[in-house]
Amino acid sequence: VNTISVPLFENNTNEPLIASLVTNALINELNLTDAVKIVSTDKSDAVLKGVVISVNTTTLAHSSIRTASEKRVRIAVSLRLVRISDDKVLWQEYSIDEWAEYFVSGSMDYSSERRNALNKAALKIAKKVRDRMFTDF
Repeated sequence: VNTISVPLFENNTNEPLIASLVTNALINELNLTDAVKIVSTDKSDAVLKGVVISVNTTTLAHSSIRTASEKRVRIAVSLRLVRISDDKVLWQEYSIDEWAEYFVSGSMDYSSERRNALNKAALKIAKKVRDRMFTDF
């Protein structure tokens, strides 16, 4: 397999835009390697299909009894690389997850901090997928 396509991941969560965030992180990471070339599906030898299966947020620290001051967001994905010519699954991972932490400011609007944490977790997933895919493949 010399060329692969990476279509937009399915999103099985309630987190808006998470599928495009993870898909873009993975495409960018795979473009850093010479092992495969990322192309459109009609020109690829195989397709890397992914599903964002969960996004969970947990509280790590409290500034008071009812107020969180630090949180962790965890993203989990499943993936499979399928050869187009015969639909053979060449590589598969049922669950790869990564996390990132963020601080919750005194105001109620901490969406940018959470978005940055989601970006960090997506980048960590992309690196892990690249490493596992080329080790196992």
